[in-house]
Amino acid sequence: MRRSVFFAAAAATLTLALVSLPSCGDSPAQANAREGPAARGLSIFMATGCATCHSEGSIQGPYLERIGDEYLAAAGGDLARAKRMVVAYLKDPKGVGPQKPREGKFLEMPAYHLMSPEQLDLLAEYVLSIRDGRKP
Repeated sequence: MRRSVFFAAAAATLTLALVSLPSCGDSPAQANAREGPAARGLSIFMATGCATCHSEGSIQGPYLERIGDEYLAAAGGDLARAKRMVVAYLKDPKGVGPQKPREGKFLEMPAYHLMSPEQLDLLAEYVLSIRDGRKP
C-alpha cells in the first residue's frame, strides 16, 4: 500500500515537472497551457491517459483539434456555459453525447464521474484551451 502511494505521488510529480518544462516540441495548446488552470488540466489529461485515445493518428478516439472552438460556438460564446457543457460530457459521455460527432469508429468514451469537481473543471479548462487553431 505504502509503495503504491509513493509511486502515484512520484508519477504526479513527474507529470507536473514535464508539463512545466520549456517547450520541447509541444503543440501550441500545450505550450500555452504552461500556467494556471489549463496547465493543471493538461497534467490531468496526461496522467489519466486521455492522450492515449485523443492523440493525432489514434484509432481509439478522435483527435481533439478545435474542440474548444466547437464547445464555445455551441455555448454561444459563453465560456462558463461551454465549461459546464464539457464537464457534463466528461461525467456522462453516453448520456450527453459528443458536441460534434467525429468521423470514424472509435471506442466508447469512458465516464469520469469519479473525478472530483475540481479535477473536472481543470480538465475542462484544458479542453477549452484547444481553440483558435491550437492543436492539442
